Amino acid sequence: MERNSPKRIDNFKKALSKKIDLNQIKNLSFEGGIPDLYRPLCWKILLDYLPLRKSKWKKTLLSKRYHYKVYQFNILSSNFHKICSDFLDEDCISLNDLRSYNQEDGVEENDLKFQLQIIQDI
Repeated sequence: MERNSPKRIDNFKKALSKKIDLNQIKNLSFEGGIPDLYRPLCWKILLDYLPLRKSKWKKTLLSKRYHYKVYQFNILSSNFHKICSDFLDEDCISLNDLRSYNQEDGVEENDLKFQLQIIQDI
């Protein structure tokens, strides 16, 4: 059965109904892949990023987003927000651009690469 067939999509829709059946989602995923429509949601459930109870999703996502923001704040240099605003309109930014901004801070190469990836994703 094709991954995006109507029957397969219907099977996932049932497995993701009010009471999520994790075993059924695992079996369906293993048997023929996850339909594109449900791929992001299923991966979040399979990786335990989202709880099985839908009523907890909103609170869980808010908490995870908050922790991510705290993580960003703690790991990035104090210049990072200035860098983002300066380069937001640029088409291209390089590690050398970031090095010139972070010379005084003694930011390590891995942190610079991390900053670069975040700026590119924004």
